Amino acid sequence: MTATAPRSIRSKAAPRTWLMPQPPRFDCEQLHEHSLLHALLAGRGFRRRAEAEAFLDHSTSVLPDPGLLPDLDMALARIDQAVRHGETIAVFGDYDVDGMTSAAIMTLTLQQAMPDPSRLIVRLPTRDEGYGLSRVALQEFADAGVDLLIAVDCASTDEQGVTIARSHGIDVIIIDHHHMTTTGPAGAITVSPARPDGGHFHEMAAAGLTLLVVHALQDLPSFSRFREQGGSGQLFDLAALGLVADVAPLTGYNRQIVREGIRAMRREPRPGLKSLCTVATIDLSTVNSVNIGYGIAPRLNAAGRMADPRLGFELLLAPDQVAAYPLASELDRLNHQRRAETEQVLHDVLTRLDEDPALEAAPILVESSDTWRPGVLGLAAGKLVELLGRPVILLREEGSVAVGSCRSVSGLHIAQLLKRHEALLERHGGHSQAAGLTIRREAIDEFRAALVGDAVLAAMALPLEPELRIDAELSVADINLDIARLVMRLSPFGAANPEPVFVVPNVPIVRAEPLGKDNTHLRLVWRGPTGEVRAPFFGAAWRARELSIGRRIDVACTLSVDRWQGVIRPDVKVLDFRASGDQ
Repeated sequence: MTATAPRSIRSKAAPRTWLMPQPPRFDCEQLHEHSLLHALLAGRGFRRRAEAEAFLDHSTSVLPDPGLLPDLDMALARIDQAVRHGETIAVFGDYDVDGMTSAAIMTLTLQQAMPDPSRLIVRLPTRDEGYGLSRVALQEFADAGVDLLIAVDCASTDEQGVTIARSHGIDVIIIDHHHMTTTGPAGAITVSPARPDGGHFHEMAAAGLTLLVVHALQDLPSFSRFREQGGSGQLFDLAALGLVADVAPLTGYNRQIVREGIRAMRREPRPGLKSLCTVATIDLSTVNSVNIGYGIAPRLNAAGRMADPRLGFELLLAPDQVAAYPLASELDRLNHQRRAETEQVLHDVLTRLDEDPALEAAPILVESSDTWRPGVLGLAAGKLVELLGRPVILLREEGSVAVGSCRSVSGLHIAQLLKRHEALLERHGGHSQAAGLTIRREAIDEFRAALVGDAVLAAMALPLEPELRIDAELSVADINLDIARLVMRLSPFGAANPEPVFVVPNVPIVRAEPLGKDNTHLRLVWRGPTGEVRAPFFGAAWRARELSIGRRIDVACTLSVDRWQGVIRPDVKVLDFRASGDQ
């Protein structure tokens, strides 16, 4: 935001309550010779050295047994039959990165296995069509004479969609990971760990599950050509994109898939990824999960949020950079538009807060507009939750109804909250921290009042105070390349394996300077044993008044390895600071 942003936006970089690390438990083995790595591993829940060594082992990436997935044998048999008999197959995905990459994995597999790849149809829905099996797409499949529909990252609860497909004589296989209470729609083969009898791989997003399915397919004689051309080993990069973008826990097999996928991106990137990283100024030789989560995935997701997800899908499958670069440029443009529209929603809501003190006291924020784009409401709601420490529901008014997204705080199950007030809603669904809903426009005020008066919500101490969990303490002398490399052994970082946060006490500030085109960021500079440490603190220019030359502060930061134009150095990013001695 610019300097004219509302006052409330400043909480983005406001001081937080620091949660200092607890000493390792006595029942924990010595996990590593280096005390810092031992402490970090213990803080991540490791108790036995063998488990810690396996976590740190970057040498192998082995996929688990796909046969542990429910009804996999039935799915393999039906796909095998379709390939051997030259049937027409449709692949249907979702409009986010997990859906795109899952569709891309299945598409590349079938293209290399089918005797006539022209009998393969791929379809991704737009947001206007809604989540799940698009009725428009189902009619298109029927008109095209589709025999088998493979739905990825959707449809595991879409009884009506499957019924329509079956009425047209289309067999349905579903590969999904979303919450289920049954074994899947009647008449479909549902391969999902979310089934009550799923048993394994509950942490996997659809891209990882699709990789497991094609890993099993490659053992079939009908898929020999796919196996000879690299098989599932050529698809780890796509699965890694989907897992990181869908915020899947980066532990266990997810961690192995992402690690191997990142290696593939660095070693031999697809033309589409190469072009996308070019426009995003990401160095592919050092790409990591953070680059994927904050640079690559948002651009791919911009296709589904702002236009047609097919743009992202086609980029992933682009045969060369001549075909890829225009698609990458368009995705980059859409991402800039997405960011601008998200910021506009933030600005609108925060301005309302500044102008209406009553909103500041409400335990939940429910706001609507007929100018907001539905595709950015989830993003904006998530940012507002971070800024305001309370649940947020944002609605786009469309005719007689409003459609929106919800994001929640820790301890409040937003989907259950909607369930308690479903009499006021047309549709709703979601998870503990994110949900969607449709409501009549005239019911919005009543809905807001009902939520504010909700007993469970009212009993919570809202807004929640922002907290920052510290993993370990480092000295100024520890900010060096050797320690940074040690920390990077814990990567790839992401959900369930966050980037470690360190506190560096008693740092003597040499200078603090504005940073960025609009001077909204701050750079802290101090001297270390090998020279100056120059550490950015994003969105924190307004906190420069807390600093003076020579003042000593405690700095909360991350530490990683930066490679730029052949120079390798420690990379420090500030997350917060406080006067030395403050507790």
